[in-house]
Amino acid sequence: MYNSTIFNQTAHFVIPKPSLGWADYTLIVLHSLVFVIGTIGNCLVCKYFSLECKGLNQIQKWIVYLAITDLLASILDPAIFITLILMDDNTNFGGDIGCKLVTPMAKVLKTLSFEIVMLINIDRCIAILRPFSLTWSRTKIRVVLLIIIFIAFASNTHHFYYIKINEYMGRCGPGHPGFNYANVLVLLVRDLVFLAVFIVTMLAIRHELASGSQKNDSFVNKKQRALENKKVSKTLVMVSTAFIVLIFPRDFLHIVFQGSWILNPLNGLRSTALLMGFNSLLKFVQSLNSVCNVFIYAKINQKFCRTVRKSIRR
Repeated sequence: MYNSTIFNQTAHFVIPKPSLGWADYTLIVLHSLVFVIGTIGNCLVCKYFSLECKGLNQIQKWIVYLAITDLLASILDPAIFITLILMDDNTNFGGDIGCKLVTPMAKVLKTLSFEIVMLINIDRCIAILRPFSLTWSRTKIRVVLLIIIFIAFASNTHHFYYIKINEYMGRCGPGHPGFNYANVLVLLVRDLVFLAVFIVTMLAIRHELASGSQKNDSFVNKKQRALENKKVSKTLVMVSTAFIVLIFPRDFLHIVFQGSWILNPLNGLRSTALLMGFNSLLKFVQSLNSVCNVFIYAKINQKFCRTVRKSIRR
């Protein structure tokens, strides 16, 4: 994501940045940890399923797809942000092509992560409400995956279109006021849809847990299914809550800031040093999303932890 350039729509709002200080070095170290932990952790998740599962079911496939998305984000996000810090935001990522591809791809990965987490919520909700429904075929899963990848790119078209190298300053950033309108709309729709899916699926699952399992089940099956459903519900709450806590604050900051320039094009919120520092901190918080799912999965799956320990000892 862009650091100061995302806030400054015209050159005269840019605040000169002094030499690197302790805050910059701290952020570099923290993002480096995200890179190391996220890369290793998500690789271990993929390795676990390849070793322990002969044939992945649909939920396992979505977890693997989420791990692959988080793996790519763990590499790309820290690399972008550390580059921006070291280059004092004066980087064009190798020219016009790099400027048009590098930072927008980070947004695509974030949107794809949104979509996969929503699909996992919907998938598990259906599995709990209709436990005997047919599973998705391999072809259907691939089609759905292609659709959400297309949506992830389509919803970030404004990044690919508006992000360019400023001809006066030589830095990569949004070069047109139209970017504000598109970005605020996309952030609002994406966050509201995620919240709606999360709330609806959680209410449906809680209602099902309160009403009991299938009437035709034996007492043992009812008890076992109830325990499994509670575990699934807990997992979904943990993953979705972590997603909301880590992703939404920075989205809200950008909606407010860019929205101020939409409402008042001549006198929107100014890009102060304090605001820029807060934006940088929230950027790091967002990057934690690519590593937190690994720890959540390790907490709820003891077999995963044992497999990881074995792989380390080898």
